[in-house]
Amino acid sequence: MPTKIEELIISHNKDAQNRKLVAFYDRKSTMEKMGIARSETAHSAFLANLLKSDNGLGLEESAIMWLLHILIERENNATAYNTSPIPVDIKAAVLSQTLKYDIEEITPEKNIDDVAHNYFAAHYNNQKCDDRLDIYIKLKVYNLSVDFIEIIIENKVLQDENGPKDPNASGYNGLFQTERYYAACSSSKSLKTSQLFVFLTPDEVGKETKAHDKHFIQISYQDVLDTIIIPQLDNNMLSSNERQELENYVDALNLPTLDIQAKKRIVMAITEEARIDIQTYLKKNKELIIEVIKAKVKEACNSYSSLTQDEKILVSFADKRKNLFAALGMDFDTIKPTWYFVFITEGDTYKIVYLSTTDVAVNYAKLFYKSNFRNTII
Repeated sequence: MPTKIEELIISHNKDAQNRKLVAFYDRKSTMEKMGIARSETAHSAFLANLLKSDNGLGLEESAIMWLLHILIERENNATAYNTSPIPVDIKAAVLSQTLKYDIEEITPEKNIDDVAHNYFAAHYNNQKCDDRLDIYIKLKVYNLSVDFIEIIIENKVLQDENGPKDPNASGYNGLFQTERYYAACSSSKSLKTSQLFVFLTPDEVGKETKAHDKHFIQISYQDVLDTIIIPQLDNNMLSSNERQELENYVDALNLPTLDIQAKKRIVMAITEEARIDIQTYLKKNKELIIEVIKAKVKEACNSYSSLTQDEKILVSFADKRKNLFAALGMDFDTIKPTWYFVFITEGDTYKIVYLSTTDVAVNYAKLFYKSNFRNTII
């Protein structure tokens, strides 16, 4: 007679929706096959190319216009400003979708010396700087208080920003990365140019930018996916090649990575369809998932030989589906055991007994409570 755990796994494995979701995550994106799924350089190059085109839709539906919409939505997290970092007339033109502009330049990996030469000439006797801006954008705009908009994007896929080049130095080399870029670029800005500094990450956007320099507006890859990329996929004017490139890129954002170290096995952004599928999976398989987490915690606390037969089955079940669990926010490769955790959100306290590891528990609760609003999950 099957044990309770065996029955749960049998039920899981027979379910067609579960099998479909497992198969979805047990594969590699095109970018991962190329070895660039979490390459900042590759993502910056793709986004720069995306921002160069309106894909036949005109300025009001261009990728640049929607990037500016995102910056207006997120500007409050750039806490260094007393007022909006975006001039009033630019904001009005963007929101009304009447902004008239020409693209002067959109360049990935732009040498900062080319943008901020006056700064280095004045402070460092024309000494060249090898820092590079991940994406540099310059727009010529019309009938506004400025003639140009510069957008400087620092792209962070896997890590926090780089620290000082020389912690013992004063001046430019003693600053964190975003502090260096703001100091150099803003000091070289002309009065007829509006500058926007952007910190792009896969992280959720909080009330304050995660950039060390608080002039940077933090936006997320989720913002880019929802506001720029997905609407473009509804564009009937895309060529088959353009559509395939966008779909491949969405796949790379949507999928964790299979064969690289755990810190890189992140979901950068998620489509609404995948989000619904994950929430359905969590709700349907709650009891099995909790048993998996408990078994993986015990494995981390003790040796594999101390596990019961059911626990060994659960561990093998999870290891076989590592990418799926990573997509669910449960990366068992970095497990840190704790046996009790209380998750607090929006004033409510949820007791999560035996769910272990703060990361696993928090991520499970965040996902689970998006579709379930009871106070305890076991």
